[in-house]
Amino acid sequence: MDESDTTTRNGYSWQRDRALEDWQGSLEFVQDTLLGARAKERTRFLQEELLPLAKHVDLTLAQTMDLFKLLTLTYPRYPDNGSRDAVEAVFLELIRRDEGNSKLGVTEQILVWLSNEVARLVKRDSPSSYASSDLFVLLSWSCGIYTVCTAANSEFSSTNTWRVLVGSMGTLLDMISASTKAKPSLLEGALVRVRRALRSAGDKIPAVISTLLAISKSSQFPLRMAPLVGVSVSVLVRLKNIDTEPSSRLSKELK
Repeated sequence: MDESDTTTRNGYSWQRDRALEDWQGSLEFVQDTLLGARAKERTRFLQEELLPLAKHVDLTLAQTMDLFKLLTLTYPRYPDNGSRDAVEAVFLELIRRDEGNSKLGVTEQILVWLSNEVARLVKRDSPSSYASSDLFVLLSWSCGIYTVCTAANSEFSSTNTWRVLVGSMGTLLDMISASTKAKPSLLEGALVRVRRALRSAGDKIPAVISTLLAISKSSQFPLRMAPLVGVSVSVLVRLKNIDTEPSSRLSKELK
């Protein structure tokens, strides 16, 4: 398939500035491109067409979720980092825009999907019964959501969705850590993503730890949150450019 075919597929001509005029046709074109195009073509389409769409076109909540649902079809399919990064950039822009201006409830609905997806994976027999790369993508998305939402909303840790997000991050990190299929490089990559997200909002780390401990107390599997607790404490005591001594960064209740 030629790269020029990105704008025409199955008789449909894609024009970003007119995508809303035939939304169903646009969605079909997006799906065909995301699932049927070669890596280079779909990456270019994500970066040059869908990312500007997410940034600049006024989508309704329903249209935003239509687009997000198409993006979720890609995570078990894309083996290349370029496509994965391009997908993540688009859906994080949907969240960033909602958190910054629209506040249609996009973040809440995406986190419901994420929580349900994680629960579906947890129900399988063992962490090694599914691709560790899928878990890595979901954890990366979770870390991206964490970074965007804590930057956009200083009160995010007080919302109902905070617990859902932190719990999903904890579960996914535990599943990757427990998977016999996960290569050391993938586990290290997961730890890098988690640490980076935590450092992006260092003042929220005590809230992360307290939330993880609260989830553990009410869970049938209390140790599931342990890996993220450990990483959170490690990042907290190593934070730079703050006056508090490392030994004083955790409250007495959390020690």
